[in-house]
Amino acid sequence: MEKVALYGTMGMLFLFLQLDVLYAQVDNFQSEKGIPIYPIRSVAPSPAIKGMIYINSTDNTFYWYNGTLWVELVGNLLSGKPSVKDISITGNFYLGEIVSGTYTYVPDAANGSEEKNSVYTWYYATDSQGAGSQVVTGKTGTLTQATAGTATSYTIASPVVGTSYLALGITPKTLLGGDGAQVLSSWTRVYSGTINTTVSLTANSVLYKGQVLTPVVSFTYAGTGLNSGSCAESGATYQWYRNSSASATGATAIGTGNSYTVLDTDLGSYIGMVVTPNNACNAIITTGENWKQVTALNPTISAVNVTGTYTNVTTYALDKYPLTASYAGYACTPLPTGDTGTNSTYKWYWTNDGGATYIAVATGGTSASYTVNKADANFPATGTVKIACGITPVAASGDIGTERKSSLYTVASLNPTYSTASINPSTLTNGCTKNGTTVAALLGTYSTSPVNLVTTVGTPTYQWYRATDASGTGKTAISGQSTSSHLVNVTNGSYGYNNYSYLAVGITAHTTTGEVGTEVLSSWLPVWQCGETLTVVHTNGDGYSPLTATIAYETLPIGGTCWQGRNLGATEFNTAITNESRGWFYQWNTKQGYYTNGTTVTPTWVDNTNTDQLWATANDPCVQLGSTWHVPNYTEMAGMAGCFTGTRMGDIVNASRINLKMYFLPVGFLDNGSFSSMGMLQMDFWMNGSDVNSTTWQVYDGGQNQYWNLRSSTGSYSIRCCR
Repeated sequence: MEKVALYGTMGMLFLFLQLDVLYAQVDNFQSEKGIPIYPIRSVAPSPAIKGMIYINSTDNTFYWYNGTLWVELVGNLLSGKPSVKDISITGNFYLGEIVSGTYTYVPDAANGSEEKNSVYTWYYATDSQGAGSQVVTGKTGTLTQATAGTATSYTIASPVVGTSYLALGITPKTLLGGDGAQVLSSWTRVYSGTINTTVSLTANSVLYKGQVLTPVVSFTYAGTGLNSGSCAESGATYQWYRNSSASATGATAIGTGNSYTVLDTDLGSYIGMVVTPNNACNAIITTGENWKQVTALNPTISAVNVTGTYTNVTTYALDKYPLTASYAGYACTPLPTGDTGTNSTYKWYWTNDGGATYIAVATGGTSASYTVNKADANFPATGTVKIACGITPVAASGDIGTERKSSLYTVASLNPTYSTASINPSTLTNGCTKNGTTVAALLGTYSTSPVNLVTTVGTPTYQWYRATDASGTGKTAISGQSTSSHLVNVTNGSYGYNNYSYLAVGITAHTTTGEVGTEVLSSWLPVWQCGETLTVVHTNGDGYSPLTATIAYETLPIGGTCWQGRNLGATEFNTAITNESRGWFYQWNTKQGYYTNGTTVTPTWVDNTNTDQLWATANDPCVQLGSTWHVPNYTEMAGMAGCFTGTRMGDIVNASRINLKMYFLPVGFLDNGSFSSMGMLQMDFWMNGSDVNSTTWQVYDGGQNQYWNLRSSTGSYSIRCCR
């Protein structure tokens, strides 16, 4: 219980003693004001009425009911002095604004007297401690019971100035006339001015997804003593909102602080920030707010450019060569900070109708660089195929613009070539290539089309050809001759040289990336002309030669045919008959030759059983001179024989030696392996007869000039080859 002071000790004591007697006789009585008095009780009376008093018989204490609780009366007097608490002043503390004071009245616990005629007083001072405090003139007065607890409002004015401090004093008074001590509120600074707030979310007219907002907030101070020091900006509050319109009404709070990142889910909504300035200085404040709508951006590019690793990409795109696409004129409104379009996407296309339709490259066509590949699964099989790159601009926010395509570039394969192909002149003699001579191919200038990339030169390939005339008639590739040089060998049957053969080399250019150009052919040069020496290597055991010997045969043209100047196998060109000038003997339609020294025959004689009418090509021993050499036929033999003017064998022999550098000697023949008739008045040569009566040409010096005879297949005669 509360304790309150007593007064009039002696009188009250006497009263209580008298009451003690009285209370012993009666339960209670009323005072002159009608308040029940209970002199002595063991418990407090109930119900209690404000002002009741009684003496508790248990603790012998005098209690009084103040309307709320029973309080213990102690001391020597009842002071009757009230007090106040919780004095506060509300309003804007700047000149011209109205402020009001409130307080809580605290009655004296002893008598509980109600408030009446409390006094309010407005003071001003020069600092927060109340230095030099003075009463605001005319701003003191009495509060009635009706206005108790609320001091009269005060419109701040002179003598209070913008640097003054303001306080409210309350002197409490009771209904019974008791006065309490004056209590002052705290001193509050008075300002003369306002704080205005402006907010700018961004300089852009709209917001976009992913945008980080750090608004520009400005505080404007107006009035004496108002500045960022007296009203620190750090005390301002920041509140973010989302709404369907640019208003805080009905908006959803989405965050605090001075930064916000726009979400994908914000698209279409308005984002706003409301900033309330620090009002510690009690100025007039205005909040600032700014709203902007989140929209989908539309990034654009003005052009798509394509470059290549070669100098000319204005028309062509070369197979197997890389292209690189880039964009120009990237734009986006608003433009996200630092956004240059690096999120843009790429797609390469084929088209075979001039761009009416586009077909996406199947493999590897989704980056800025693409190596042209005609083997791509989507490469059109028909039409003039062109390539283009499409770039779709993508903003940093992830918003996607409209694709823009590059110009079209015709897809072409690089075609390498050499300007010329020729045969090294140093290997020629009087314009002819000689048997046994190595000739070399010479390259012209390398170039490529449709774009000239001289750095792409690869290893060329070669092919040597033969033909029958300088126009290239019967052009035939020489088997196995595909290097930069060629050994002329007219006796090599696989080369296929013949009388009046011509030689050329074809050179095909290649690139380092595998393109193959069109062959360039050199001029045709004569390889070997009849009248030149023809060197042949005969090897024993080759199925043709009875001995191993290298023989340089004289040749001469007669009647359009090239003839040997000596017999096949003759190791000497001689006017005398010797083993070396005789040559080898052959049986009909066989290719194996026999050599005799006049006594023995090499190899061992084998009777021929071949009775075919014509000499088979497979059995022709003349191919040792070259694939076009052969045993002469009747027409060829007659043409040669008709060139001689003499009528006797001796005349033919002399004429051939003197005029034609071709000798005929009566060297004899083998018959059934026996050698005979050497030096006799006849010469016998096999020919591939046109009928059964003409298998040899015989020159006889015994009354008739020449004979066409049918010879036994076992006879073995000389052969004079031709081509």
